[in-house]
Amino acid sequence: MAAGEHTEVPLPTVSGGEGGQVWLTVSVRLAHELPWAGAGHEIAWGQGLLAEAAPAPAPAPQRPVTERGRVRLGPGLFDARTGRLLCLDGLATGTPRLGAWRAPTDNDEGTHGVPVAPFWRALGLDRLTERCLSVRADGDAFQVRTRVAPAASDVGLEVTYRWSAAAGTLWLDLQARAVGQWPCPLPRIGLDLALPGDLDAVQWFGRGPGEAYRDVDQGTRVGRFTDTVAGLQVPYLRPQENGHRIGTRWLELRGADGAGLRVSGGGPTFGFTARRWDDHALDAARHPHELVAGERVHLRLDADHHGTGSASCGPGVLPQHQLTPGLHSLRVGLSRLPG
Repeated sequence: MAAGEHTEVPLPTVSGGEGGQVWLTVSVRLAHELPWAGAGHEIAWGQGLLAEAAPAPAPAPQRPVTERGRVRLGPGLFDARTGRLLCLDGLATGTPRLGAWRAPTDNDEGTHGVPVAPFWRALGLDRLTERCLSVRADGDAFQVRTRVAPAASDVGLEVTYRWSAAAGTLWLDLQARAVGQWPCPLPRIGLDLALPGDLDAVQWFGRGPGEAYRDVDQGTRVGRFTDTVAGLQVPYLRPQENGHRIGTRWLELRGADGAGLRVSGGGPTFGFTARRWDDHALDAARHPHELVAGERVHLRLDADHHGTGSASCGPGVLPQHQLTPGLHSLRVGLSRLPG
């Protein structure tokens, strides 16, 4: 077509797929080589959701069973006193707990506008402690209430972990309510796990293939993507928060034998980050070579994140992308993948 002209192209007929979502992606690419790009170069794309997933019949719930100081609930094994998840069908998960800290970015430290990182550090969000308030079986669920807060501070998070199980999946309904007078937005709200280090192959259905945050996501599209834990990282010149994926419907991490962990979104989506070092190591490093891979994969499953903004060289995070203290929820299902 000549400049200024337009035309209409009929869309292809798309059939539904196995009860899942159906997305249509339209890509505009160069038909011929030009001085500034070769044939096939993508110049524009767009997506639309054509069909939502049909709700599946609810499987029968499983009830918690106490045995010798442990609580068995579906594939999950818990400590009956602390309420901590010990393993998932034999898969080590570290000590899953609420996470609210992330390594600040250059923008979080930026001097244009009001930097948030100094508030986070002064408040002690990088050294939160958790105190168990109650542990009890609640019908078909196992419920744990805790308080997460910096030491010697009036602010904190009242946290409820409500675990349930059905059809081989352990479901977590996580709620965190901010209490007290918070002087700043939260860095993030989610669940932190530490998985075996051999779970290196990553596959997910959500936004990708690159990193995205709530205020910088227009360069990503919904799809099914694969990568490695190392491939998820963005090697910024100064180590900082990076590699977050948003809008995830499901996530799988597998080892060489194919066994691993599947995370299903029930909210319906979640964000995730997977690294071979934790946030404290990432925050402490000043150069990329100082990041040393450990023996665990540190997986974060997030309900929400504070935006990135551009305060290192421009304005900070816009109000609609700030993670305001309040009530935040996350629902995810955890299941063991066989080899």
